[in-house]
Amino acid sequence: MTTLQSRKKLLLAESELNRVHMVAEARLLRTDFRRASDRARSLGAMLGSGALLVAGWVARRRSPPAGATGKATWFQRLLKGVGLLATLWTAFGRSAREPAGSESAGRAP
Repeated sequence: MTTLQSRKKLLLAESELNRVHMVAEARLLRTDFRRASDRARSLGAMLGSGALLVAGWVARRRSPPAGATGKATWFQRLLKGVGLLATLWTAFGRSAREPAGSESAGRAP
């Protein structure tokens, strides 16, 4: 066997090792991305619930002053809108992204 042939075999072996290493890294990257997206979803749900609680607390705490015209301030409208969005988010957000019963379908831990 010539030196050129042995060098070619070594390069092929090195290429195969690099390919296996790249596949393993891609698998790890995919797993990390899934974990991060799951954390982001749970954080979004917590923030939505927190906004709903704050909006409810502020709405209950404020009572209209005596003799008020009944017109809501921009802040009250904002809080009411946040409360409505949080309610819709928690009610429809998860079901729109994942069909029922498929939370772990197709995922490898």
